[in-house]
Amino acid sequence: MKRVIKIFVVVFLILAVLTGIAMTYFYFNVWNKPFITDKRDRTLYVPSGSDLKTVLDSIAQWPLATDTSSFALIARQKNLHKNINPGRYIVPGKSRINDFINLLRSGAQTPVRMTISNVNNSEELAAKASQYIEATEEEILRAINDKSRPLPDGITHNNLRALFLPNTYEFYWNTNADAWIERMIVEYHKYWTPDRRALAAKIKLTPHEVSVLASIVEKETVKRDEMPKVAGLYLNRLRDNWKLQSDPTVIFAIQITDPTFSPRRVLYDDLKVDSPYNTYKYKGLPPGPITYPSLKALDAVLNAEQHDYFYMCANPDSPGYHSFARNDREHAANKKKYVQWLQKQGIRR
Repeated sequence: MKRVIKIFVVVFLILAVLTGIAMTYFYFNVWNKPFITDKRDRTLYVPSGSDLKTVLDSIAQWPLATDTSSFALIARQKNLHKNINPGRYIVPGKSRINDFINLLRSGAQTPVRMTISNVNNSEELAAKASQYIEATEEEILRAINDKSRPLPDGITHNNLRALFLPNTYEFYWNTNADAWIERMIVEYHKYWTPDRRALAAKIKLTPHEVSVLASIVEKETVKRDEMPKVAGLYLNRLRDNWKLQSDPTVIFAIQITDPTFSPRRVLYDDLKVDSPYNTYKYKGLPPGPITYPSLKALDAVLNAEQHDYFYMCANPDSPGYHSFARNDREHAANKKKYVQWLQKQGIRR
């Protein structure tokens, strides 16, 4: 009997040693094995609520240095299936399997850089944002239109363009729609510092009114260095209770009912449109921005050039720039020159 026990103990010890050797071999030859064969970095998107199978399906087409069954075994040993953090992960090509699993367990995802620009309405904004974060276009648009959300500085849910400042922001990919909106509100408050609010008060405008005027400046000139001069012109008109008479506001007013309207030239008949956005018909600022004003345009209004210009007209001698005038006589001369150029180019609409 004692002999049998001794044999059993010896066999057990031998098996334990062999198991230890096997585990050591497995650790050094699998855990520490390169994860991706070609050593090129890969981007992995892990949606919210993902399980281990989702991850395995996502990497199945990668040129892996180890089969997925071995990966799944190690992942379970390290309890990855119980702790998968959603997000966007950059997986270095030189990573080991163990590194990759630790990356997913830690949730150390790589942010995305979202640039908000060249959008005209909430639908386009939602479509662009959905390209960078997990939230869908429909979810983002629903969050934008959520009328229960409090908004700053007199911004209304009927016109939210003043809230979204065109810029480049970093987000985590698994950001949801509500968190995205709240972040944009935070960024709005970051821009509107006490110093900027003081500059707005100095020119007798609220932050929202600055945004409205900046949107007009944005549409009037493509030249950043000309923006402060254009802003100064419209401030002069506001100060003296003149109509702003801005062509882009007329175009915007028509586009509310006809989104396809996109003329190269505004005609006299266009000026008859009855809309609070038609600054040829109504004095003062329109009720909201006509586009998403850039930071450059906002700063141009807050730091507008002081001069005595009241009129401006496209300058054919300097494409993209304008000729400025102090009175009707100067403006008539500038306008005549521009109209002659249009006719020479054959531009009638």
